[in-house]
Parts: sequence; structure tokens; C-alpha cells
Amino acid sequence: MALSLYTELSLMKETVERIKGYVGEIEDDIVKSFKNSSSSFEAFLGTCRRLKILIEHMVTEMETRIEAQVVSKLQNVTL
Repeated sequence: MALSLYTELSLMKETVERIKGYVGEIEDDIVKSFKNSSSSFEAFLGTCRRLKILIEHMVTEMETRIEAQVVSKLQNVTL
């Protein structure tokens, strides 16, 4: 059961990392397309940056939970 949870959390983390990369790619494309645009461009970039920060926070939370699960299970292992 714990291994299953670990696997699921690892897959979720990987998926979130991919999403973060895609958001970065979109941001780069927008920068190239709208370099000389108005404040709406800056607002969009701000939104992309905030989304990337939130995704990074999600990844950190998942990593913390994965590590806690592994440590918890290792503590129950007897040699």
C-alpha cells in the first residue's frame, strides 16, 4: 500500500514538473510574440510567473510527503 502511494505521489510530482515546463514554454513563446505590447503583456507574464511559483510549491509539498512516507516505512523495517 505504501509503495503504491509513493508511486502515485512520484507520478504526480513528475506530471506537475511537466506542467511547469509547459508553462515556461508558453511564457517564452508569448515573450517572443508580444515583446512590444502593452501592460496586458506584463499582466500575462505575471500570471505565468505566479503559476510557476504555485507549481513549484506543489512539487515541494509532494517531495516532502514522499520523503516522510519513505522515512516512516523505513523506521518500521527490522533487520
